[in-house]
Amino acid sequence: MRIAALSDATGLPVATLKYYLREGLLHPGTATAVNQSAYDDSHIRRARLVRALLELAGRVTAFMRSRCPIPSRATTTRGRRPAAVPRPNTWPT
Repeated sequence: MRIAALSDATGLPVATLKYYLREGLLHPGTATAVNQSAYDDSHIRRARLVRALLELAGRVTAFMRSRCPIPSRATTTRGRRPAAVPRPNTWPT
């Protein structure tokens, strides 16, 4: 099948599938011409897996942001630079 059929089978836009191919998230299809490739059922399964994992990662990130907010630098130092910690003398005596 061509990329348009892969798009129909997965419900993902062609642009998203091309992005997955560029980033190595989806393995290349079998070249049928210089600018065409054929894809099979393994590409459908992989594209669906990638989409599911990315959605899960987004949910986990949103959950972590809501439950464990990271304090901004301004709130931890009240807008000032942190105080320098004195370093012990490391020169031999």
